[in-house]
Amino acid sequence: VPVPVEKIVKVPYEVIRTVERPYPVERIVKVPQPVAVPVERIVPVVKEVVRDVYIDRPVAVPTVKKIIEPYPVYQQKVLDYKSS
Repeated sequence: VPVPVEKIVKVPYEVIRTVERPYPVERIVKVPQPVAVPVERIVPVVKEVVRDVYIDRPVAVPTVKKIIEPYPVYQQKVLDYKSS
């Protein structure tokens, strides 16, 4: 009669030591990362007076496609980014 055999695999102690112990889910803190979202901005119009004639000249606003490294907070305030 064949008997079901439970196979016990013994892992060496050194292998167990090198593996990082998993943290409980409550300890994992999600840091909010600023996500670059393309924003339709109202472009300011610079008016130059040339021979008493106003010429409307729109100012080009660069579109932020992706922020690879998130800016520090003080730099976000300088660059007028609002982190959501």
